[in-house]
Amino acid sequence: MFIEKASQRAQTEILAFLLDYKNNALCAKEAPPQTQLFDLSDSGDEDESDWQYSVQDGCAVIERYTGDDPFIIIPARLDGKSVVKIGSYAFCNFKALKGMIVPEGLREIGPGAFKGCANLAGAKLPRSLRHIEPSAFLGCEALVIVAPKESYPLRYARKFGIDAAETGAEK
Repeated sequence: MFIEKASQRAQTEILAFLLDYKNNALCAKEAPPQTQLFDLSDSGDEDESDWQYSVQDGCAVIERYTGDDPFIIIPARLDGKSVVKIGSYAFCNFKALKGMIVPEGLREIGPGAFKGCANLAGAKLPRSLRHIEPSAFLGCEALVIVAPKESYPLRYARKFGIDAAETGAEK
């Protein structure tokens, strides 16, 4: 289902790096590596019915994800409003979540936003992200954060002992 959604996107991103990293580095003893390629867009045109959000200062704050896709793209806009924050506990204990892309424009991730997402293996985070609460990724033991070189998300990952990889092409 997610592959179909991804193939309909206008822009592309590759999540294969994350899956390949997880397969090679974290799951080498469990099973032979299986590299999967997903062409993903970070255009943020997700089904708006999957998102519960509030409006603060004219911008959208994601309060809860109600969908069931294991790989998601956080929308850049909801009902024409820029998404600037993922609120407290928005994805808490969403065990099916394996990977996500967060578009440019998001500035903050609230407390416990992804707490208990034990299968979250990869998160592509933007340079625009300026604050991530310390408890945002609590219990995400397999997580690899992918973010632009010298960005706040990379500093956050290093500070809290989360595996990280940098993307050099983005400015």
